[in-house]
Order: sequence, then C-alpha cells, then structure tokens
Amino acid sequence: MFSYTVFKNAVKSNYFLWIVVTLTTTIFLSATIFAVENLTSNGATIPGADGNVFSLLDQTFFSMIGILIPLIYIVVVSNKLISKEVDNGSMAFTLTTPLGRTRLIFSRILFLLVSIVMMFTVVTLGGLAAA
Repeated sequence: MFSYTVFKNAVKSNYFLWIVVTLTTTIFLSATIFAVENLTSNGATIPGADGNVFSLLDQTFFSMIGILIPLIYIVVVSNKLISKEVDNGSMAFTLTTPLGRTRLIFSRILFLLVSIVMMFTVVTLGGLAAA
C-alpha cells in the first residue's frame, strides 16, 4: 500500500518549500512570543488582550499567520503532487508501471500528512524554545 520510491520522490521535489514555510512560521511564532514577553515583563498593558499573554498569541499568531502559511503550503504541495505530472504528461507513464493507482496516491497523501505533522512539530519546538 506504500511505495518508498514515490515517497522519496515527493520529498525530493518539495523539501525546499517545506523548509521555507516551516522556518517562516517558526520565526513568526518566535518573534511574537518574544514581543509579548517583552511587553508584559515591562508592565505594559496590551489592548484587546484581556491582560492575558495567550489571548494576544491567539489574536496575532494563531488567527492568521499560524493558519494561513501552512494552508498555502498544503494547497501548493497537493497541487504539485498530482497536477504537475498530469500537465507534464508523465502521469500516463507512471500509471503504466506495475505501481497501482491507490498505492501511488496513498504514498503521496502520506507524504503530505507526514510533512504537515513534521512542520507543526518543528514550529511547536521553535515556539517552546523561544518561550
């Protein structure tokens, strides 16, 4: 049900985009945590945050940046995984191999899910390191 070759090919073709999106999201989260900690340690009140650090993080990071950047990654990579081969005409060649369609799609979906989990793991660890 899983093809290591297809998975490896998906990793090779998408690792740069994954690194860019993961580092961007991690930097935004770290900068937000750093700014919130500096503001609250100086005794400044944050308007609209109800005096809660987590409320401000929720309003700034998790409402926009923490959701939109990974969503853009998901749309781009899922489109790239299937549509690129259809447009190039190599999907017909791929389907003539002994590799079944379900095995091909399952391997690519597994790559997408693993890359998303790894992305959020790295972002979470970066946020914990910044805290």
